[in-house]
Parts: sequence; C-alpha cells; structure tokens
Amino acid sequence: MQFLLILRLRIASTCFAIRAIGWSLAASRLVFSLIFLGASSPFASCLTSGLLSCNWNKIHFGLGEFDNVNIRIRFLNSSEQTFSGLKKGTRLQIEQTNKTMQLAYGISRTFMQYMHIPQIPFEVLKFLVFIVTIIFSVRFIEKRYQWRSSHTAMYVLILMAIYSILTFVLFKSGGILYHFLPFGSIVFTLTVLISVNEQLRKSTIHENFVQEKIQKASSDLSMVLNLTKAVTIIFKTIKLIYPFDYLILYSYHSYGNYFLLNKSEGISLPEHVQKVIIDRNKIEQIVKSRSPLSKQKFEKIWPDNSVKNSKSIVFPLIKKNELLGLAIIALNEEIYPVNVKTIISLRFLFLQLANTLNNIRLLHDMQDQQKLVAIGAFSSSIIHNLKNPIDGMRMIIEVLKSEMAQDDPKSEYINELHEGILKLKQDLLHSFDIIKYKDGKKDKVDINNLIVSITGEFEKLNYPAIMIKADKQVKYIEGDKEQLFYAIENLVENALEASVNSKPVQVSTKLNVADKSIEIKVRDFGKGIPVEKFDKLFEIFYSTRGSGRGLGLTITKNIISNHGGYINVNSQKDEGTTFTVILPVMQKQEIK
Repeated sequence: MQFLLILRLRIASTCFAIRAIGWSLAASRLVFSLIFLGASSPFASCLTSGLLSCNWNKIHFGLGEFDNVNIRIRFLNSSEQTFSGLKKGTRLQIEQTNKTMQLAYGISRTFMQYMHIPQIPFEVLKFLVFIVTIIFSVRFIEKRYQWRSSHTAMYVLILMAIYSILTFVLFKSGGILYHFLPFGSIVFTLTVLISVNEQLRKSTIHENFVQEKIQKASSDLSMVLNLTKAVTIIFKTIKLIYPFDYLILYSYHSYGNYFLLNKSEGISLPEHVQKVIIDRNKIEQIVKSRSPLSKQKFEKIWPDNSVKNSKSIVFPLIKKNELLGLAIIALNEEIYPVNVKTIISLRFLFLQLANTLNNIRLLHDMQDQQKLVAIGAFSSSIIHNLKNPIDGMRMIIEVLKSEMAQDDPKSEYINELHEGILKLKQDLLHSFDIIKYKDGKKDKVDINNLIVSITGEFEKLNYPAIMIKADKQVKYIEGDKEQLFYAIENLVENALEASVNSKPVQVSTKLNVADKSIEIKVRDFGKGIPVEKFDKLFEIFYSTRGSGRGLGLTITKNIISNHGGYINVNSQKDEGTTFTVILPVMQKQEIK
C-alpha cells in the first residue's frame, strides 16, 4: 500500500523568527495529510484510533495492521522523499540536517504548541499591551520629570516584577481581577510617582525661575548708580520670586547715625518710623552678626514694635564691615514655605544690593571731593588776590601806629584795626587750608576752653543765649585746633540760626570712659529737620535753610572724620535738633 505524507515545514534562509510567526498565523497547527492511493482508505479510522499523534518535539503516525507500505513525504519547499517497503514495527525519524534550523524549528513548534494552550494567546496580547503601556509611561516620566536612566530602569524592573508575581500567583484564577491587576499596578505606581515628583517638579521649576530672576537682578544692579532704581529692582524681583506680606527697606547713614526709610510695601508705617536712630554699639552688633539676624537680637536692637513679629526676617546690608542698610521682609508661607534655599537666595540678592549701595555711596563721596577740590582751586585764586590788599592795609596801619604817640587817644582804634587786619589775613589763610583739606597740626586741644572761645564769639552778636554744660573730666584731645574750632563753630552757628524761640542753645561735653571718647552735644529747640531732608543732610551745596551755602556740614563732617570721630544727628519735629560729635581722647604721648 502506498501513502503520500505532506509535511508542511518551512525552510527559510532569512530571519526565522519573522517567518515562523507568519507561518504560525497561516497555519494554526501542523497538518499532516495522508492520502491513500489505490485503497479503500481507512484514514479516518487511522486518525480516530490515535495512529497519528504529535508531542512538543516529534510527530508520530501509525499504520495499524498494514504492512509493506510505501510513504512519500512532500516538504513545503516542494521537495519530495519516498520511503518504500516499510514494514510493521519500523521506526522512521526525519530530521533537518542543519542543526541551527533544527533548533529553530523545534523552538517554533514548541511555541506554537504553547500558543494552543487555552488563554495563552490572550496572555501574550495582554503582555504586549503591558509593555507598550510601560513604554508610554516611561516617555511621560522622562520628559516631565527629567529622570535619570538609572531611575527609569528601576521603575521598569519594579513593574515587570509586579507583573510576573501577579501572573504566576493568579494565573489559574482568571477573571477580571487577574487581567486588570497588572495595569492597575501601573496606574497605582504612576499615581504615587506623580504625587511625589510633581511637588519636586514644581520646586525645581520655581528654583530655576528664582535663579534666573536673581541673576537678572544682579546684572541690572551692577549697572545702576541711582538708589531709587536699585530699590525698585529689588522690590520687583522679590515680588516675582517670593510673594511677601510686607517688605521694608532702610538705608543707613553712618555720618549721622540714622536709618531712613527708602520704601515699604504691604505695611503702613507710622511717621516716626521713617527715621530710626539706634546706638552705635548696637550697629556694631548688627555688623558682627550673621545674616539674617535672629529674632531675639532684632527685638533687642530695633526700637519700633510695628515690624516685630514671628514672620519678620531681617537682612543687614553690609559691605566691608560697614552697615549700609536693613531689609525687613515677611514672606507669605502659604504659597512658598521658608527654607534654607529661600534664605540663601534672599541673602545673595541683598548682598548684590549692598554692593550697589556701596558703589553709589563711593560715587557720591568722590563727586563731593571733586566739587570741594574745584572750590579750593577757585577760592585759592580769590584768597591770593585778597592777600595783597590786606598786606598793604596792614603795612599802612603799622606805619600809622609807629608815627602815633602812645598817649594819643586814637591809638586804641589803630591797635584794634591792626589786630583785626591780622586776624582777617589769618582767617583767609585758614579757610584756604580747610577747604583744601590740608593736614592739620597735631595740637593738644582743650575742648572745654575751645567751646568757651567759640561761644564767646557769638555773645557779641544778636543771637539767642548759649548755655554751656562742661564735664570737668574732659581734658584734651589730639588734633588741629583751628580745624576743630571751625567744625564746632559751624554746628553752634547752625543751632543759633535754627532757634526760633527764647530757649537757649545748649552746648555740653561729656567723657565716655568706656570707649575712651569725648562727647560734644549742640542742641537747639527749633522746628527740627524734616525727614525728607535727612537723606542729603551732609551733601555738598545742600542746605536745610534756603539762604545757606551747603558747605558747612560737609566740611565739618570731613574735619571730624579726619580726627577719627563721627557725628550723630537726632531731630524731632517741633522739638529741635541735636548734633553729637564723638572724638577720641588724646593718647598718653608727648605732642610736639
């Protein structure tokens, strides 16, 4: 009996995996067709009796009671192989000669047999959908949160582990829970990651925004030489990066030892807080303290209670151990909580403001010096032209004095005229030295006697009375007597001119043993200096009186500064003004 066995095998020279899948889709299972030629055909019984069977590795078929059988096998590449005279009990094994292809066909057969297990095709499809879902979630996470590759790999491994555990544990249970639980794990993991990373993302975006605005503000401040513009830049920048409840900015004027309010937002400050005066010892504490100031230290130093609360953060504006101002800010913690990064960013921003304030102050000082130099050059020519006529008058008076008899009643007038001419010449030369800032002599100056001499000059004029309160412990200081005379005389003259009532001007001296200094106070009971005029109080050509020249306080400030001292100013509306000069006492050494 003769059989034709057609074995549908795919022998391919290209990628086996792709063709095997195509082949598996074309034929869901291996088909063997047995065609009985010339026989009545018991093929149906052959199949039903189990004579044809297959397992994961081999194909088996049986011939029943037939003997001497011829079998022709046709492969899918159209080649045929005939086996003749097969007897009952014969074992026939047909293999692919290429071992690689043999392994590939074996794997393909195993895979296809596995795919015929119930629910396996659906499981494969579900797994592919799971992989695609992971890919899209990874792309979303990497793009939105800028994850590193190591974090992404960890995320994928965790999801694959969850999928594997759920698949093996719940495989036999089936049902909706089994099919949707892996995808639920992705949704749950993404929800957790988004809830955590979204806050980090917002924080990162805000930090980048803060750094960008701070860098822009720093660049703008470096090109600004105007205080109003610098303050505007600071307020605008902080309002963008850190919403605040209120922000207050004071500038400190070391020449008069007072804080002036530059600008405030979010809070209404009383008028008396626009100018704040604190002791210089507390100023030194501020300079030595770490920025920002602690709440306890600020409460002890600052006299006003309107900004003393738990929200206030105080940043001193310091450059080269010199206090230039004070910034008080209360942030809105409901929007952005205060943390270390917030403090560092604000500290850096206020440091840039301190640099700008220092540059502005240096520029103003340089301009004042240039103006004084120009005045000195101009006045020197005038003084030189006046000196010759004064010398001529002196010589004429001296001739008259020599020719006049000593008992002549007019000789007294000639002597006073001669002394006046000599004093005029000396004052002109002294004025030239002061304006030119010529180094003064190192004299042993008795301050109490100097004040008595100064006040004696004004007693002859139509001024209010002067009341002197001298500390007997005050003795000497080291300095130029003529320059100190001019500086204190200018303060006394300003006080007398500012007095508008019958109260006398008070001049007092005091010895401060603790810091080894002498304190000279000049107080009037006039209308006081308006707050808006304090900002330019020591600027050249600026006067609080319309008829003033605006030179006196500028020159006085420089004289006191050259003697190692400083000036404090305190003024209240309708109560008067007090100028306090602090000078170091004379060191224990011989003055030549």
